[in-house]
Amino acid sequence: MAEDGGMNGEANEAENGPGDNSSGITPTRYCVLIQPDPEPDITKGGIMIPIQYREQKQAAAVTGRVIDIADEAFSFVANPAARRPSIGDRVAFTKYAGSVIMGADGQPYKLMNDEDISGILSFDPK
Repeated sequence: MAEDGGMNGEANEAENGPGDNSSGITPTRYCVLIQPDPEPDITKGGIMIPIQYREQKQAAAVTGRVIDIADEAFSFVANPAARRPSIGDRVAFTKYAGSVIMGADGQPYKLMNDEDISGILSFDPK
């Protein structure tokens, strides 16, 4: 756990090492910071997707990677053995959940309540 009270995770495994939250966003209370899966620029058929449409699809994303978890997140679970997501896990969450915030690194993130996460993915949905 980081000294600032949050648990710092990996924003982008290729660029940042474990424990590096380069977003500049620290969730509080029951919130979780997610980096939504990016939308492709081009369709499989080679057609360019307009930026506005990609941004709408990004806001409606339902999968992403856990970047940071507040200390009180998932504390409502009565069963201590229940599976809870960890930093770096791929998760599914409620469509349009949370707020989209641009991080200090220029990447979009979603700050949402822990209860909006509906599952942990053991595969890459791409």
